[in-house]
Amino acid sequence: MDRRAPEGDQFLFVRADGEDLAVEFVDPDAPAPAHVVARRGEAPAKSPPKGDGDLTSIVFDAHGNPAELETLRAALARLEAHVAQDPWRSTKQALLLESTTPGFWDRPERFERLGRAEYMDRIEHSLRSAASLLERLQGDPRTARTAYPREMVGRLAQQLYLIDSASLEAIETGPRDAFLAIERLHEDTAPAGSALSFAGRLAAMYEAWARARGMRLAWLNAPPPRSREAEAPYVVAIAGFAAYQLLAREDGLHVWEWDDPEQRGTRRATVRVRVEPQPATPASDGLTGLRNQAAEAFGKHGALSTVVVRRYRGQPPLVRDSVRGWRTGRIERVLAGDFDVIPSRE
Repeated sequence: MDRRAPEGDQFLFVRADGEDLAVEFVDPDAPAPAHVVARRGEAPAKSPPKGDGDLTSIVFDAHGNPAELETLRAALARLEAHVAQDPWRSTKQALLLESTTPGFWDRPERFERLGRAEYMDRIEHSLRSAASLLERLQGDPRTARTAYPREMVGRLAQQLYLIDSASLEAIETGPRDAFLAIERLHEDTAPAGSALSFAGRLAAMYEAWARARGMRLAWLNAPPPRSREAEAPYVVAIAGFAAYQLLAREDGLHVWEWDDPEQRGTRRATVRVRVEPQPATPASDGLTGLRNQAAEAFGKHGALSTVVVRRYRGQPPLVRDSVRGWRTGRIERVLAGDFDVIPSRE
């Protein structure tokens, strides 16, 4: 066990990393890296401002400048106001009072109602944590600062981004974790194994996304490569703030494209991603129960989406997202799990 403890004003970051907890120490007053110090004397144009209220662009590429701090302050103030007034307060109060009504503990919907109240409480706690982090990050207001630790700014932006998504979900639907399946499609035009390989890359992408966003992830089916089960779908359960809401737009077709000189044209490998919300009722029997719930959720799926969510190309690198409306040549960032925070101007 690592028995280190924070020293002075260090921050202690604890985040989910699969089934484990990852702990990191960050000093807000540590000297900025050399490349950041070098930027301090440059004109503001050298460091793109993020003062437009776009938290996702800061999550994607934090610069640690005052404009980003102003964006974080504005987002925090908006969220604090949201949870301090109706409909948030009245909804939470009604959910808590509902548990005192006769017969409540025998009703099947008790899991959804209690889960929503607990979810709202977690959001409020996370918001208080974000406020404390921002206060520490800003430091002494009497001391003017032109740069802040980029990593910490990015972490706080992500925390507020997740709280923002979760707070909307809490009022509209309650907490919804996600089941996600990745299925290769058989195509006569694609060489054998290309869609299978692409499905594996997407599986790694979603696992990286879950870890980066502090989600809990459990593989329900992960077929080993080059085996008889290799063509079976990948199935994963992902739980955390706004897990389903953030992943829902991944539902549809994902297409890998490449040029084939011999065929004198573009070849394509297509994979279908399916996303369904997990039920509010907790699964029994651990992974077996989750697998049963996932099978039921995907079995109830209506017409499968034919929307092409993203097209990926390795050489030259280009990814086009038709759902979120962005395109980027930074395919490595997409496959690293940053698909939900790519700026539209990329």
